[in-house]
Amino acid sequence: MTSASATFSFSRITGSRRRDHRSPSLAVNRPADRPRRVREEVDNCWHYYDEKERCIFCDIIRQERDTGERVIGENEHFITLAPYAPRFPFEMWLLPKVHGSSYENNQSSVYASLARMLKDTLMRLDQVLDRRRLTS
Repeated sequence: MTSASATFSFSRITGSRRRDHRSPSLAVNRPADRPRRVREEVDNCWHYYDEKERCIFCDIIRQERDTGERVIGENEHFITLAPYAPRFPFEMWLLPKVHGSSYENNQSSVYASLARMLKDTLMRLDQVLDRRRLTS
């Protein structure tokens, strides 16, 4: 597999949208090497941004926080959501609350926050699965 490079990043601080090839990404260097689902998701994010001039994930986070129906957990840097139309049972999205173009340069508090959110999310999933086992 080839090394990762950024396909896109958004900056909440500046409000700009720019391509930054130094940051990590979900995709690999050559578009043909990207899984089709990843290419489609990234393309759909760009289309949404071009149409609405907003980040789709920011809109999803804002809407879910307003209703509170699908928020699984939240801390100072991250939020875990149950998507509106999950592709599989127990699908969850752990999303950062702030855009970043270079995750390896975050402060240690962000990594600690991510670890806490991931642990909380997995513990909640474990509780749900244990309950299902007991009632089955």
